[in-house]
Amino acid sequence: MEWVTCSDPRKESWARLLEYANADIAFDYIARRNGPTADARQRDNYKKQASQVRGALYQAREYFAAADASSLFTSPNHLYYGVSSLASAVMLLRGDGRFSLDYLRKSGANRSHGIDFTTGATAKDCARDAQILDKSFCEILDNGHFINWYGHSPNAIHLSALIKTTSNGLVRSSIGRVASKRVTPISKLESRKSSLTELLIRLPDLSESYRRFGTRIAFTRTVIEKESRSTSDGEPAFEFTYRLFGTPDESCFEEILWAFSIENDLQHLIKCVRGDTGGIVTVGPLKEGQLYVAPEVRVSIEGHTLMYGQSYELTEFGDAYLASFGLSMLSRYFPDLWVTALESHCRASKLAERFIDTYLAKFPMLALGSIQDKDVLFSTHERPQ
Repeated sequence: MEWVTCSDPRKESWARLLEYANADIAFDYIARRNGPTADARQRDNYKKQASQVRGALYQAREYFAAADASSLFTSPNHLYYGVSSLASAVMLLRGDGRFSLDYLRKSGANRSHGIDFTTGATAKDCARDAQILDKSFCEILDNGHFINWYGHSPNAIHLSALIKTTSNGLVRSSIGRVASKRVTPISKLESRKSSLTELLIRLPDLSESYRRFGTRIAFTRTVIEKESRSTSDGEPAFEFTYRLFGTPDESCFEEILWAFSIENDLQHLIKCVRGDTGGIVTVGPLKEGQLYVAPEVRVSIEGHTLMYGQSYELTEFGDAYLASFGLSMLSRYFPDLWVTALESHCRASKLAERFIDTYLAKFPMLALGSIQDKDVLFSTHERPQ
């Protein structure tokens, strides 16, 4: 993860994104990903895509400004169109000519959001608890914008943590990549249907809110370290340490622990020391090539690493994108239910408010991370060591 310390995270994240509105920078990025530019026609195509990137980014910025300036009555609609434009920019930068906007428009199958929305919420229950979210669903279709852009997301999620190395008795610390998780192929996501509650509950910045409202979620804040070690026979190896800060009940903690796994003959390399509310899990020492599976991890906008007992198919960007679409559909096409829910100040209204406030700032970071193929976090404070 790239941690950027600055005085204004929103302003800085947009400044970094809008660098790709420069035709030369966008052209160079597209060329690096998609091949040499010796052919004049290819160069023209790259220039065209670079121009389309600029349009997508400028529109995204204005949609986000509109969302920031409006109330919850309409802000989900502005936010969705903003994040859709950001997703288009990701697709245009990472995709080849088959994913330029003019090429995609040739097929009517691409002229849709690529997501189907349904809701069973009614005037009687939309103001109760979070029922308007529980009863509203987003389903991924086999064509349209979602499949097109999400198919160009990075195919792996990389986890960064504190790395300690020892040389001549001196310990050096740095932040670096310690693990990767393969992303579920887009072909296996078609027809996936999730409620807005299922989508929002997966987001690290809403997990604590759900827990406060009484929803059971198996997650804990964690700090991860990777340290150079040696095996009993003196071979170089690594040991991973997960400091788990605790869950509200024993079953949630057990669920997280069971998500750690390794080959049967190496089970002894996973150890846990329990505390009153949390614990420390160590894995190793592992030789080169010895792999293990760790629980799902996502990072909040404050830079806290959250570990879950459940594995998720989509990236955080994908889950949040679907959630923004669902909330925008409620805002646009079910305004009577939406306004009633907001004016009741029910749990759903508080969760929606938290989502909008957080992802107005976080979506640009997620988009930049997709472009650069690494997580990026903008913060007003230095990265914890």
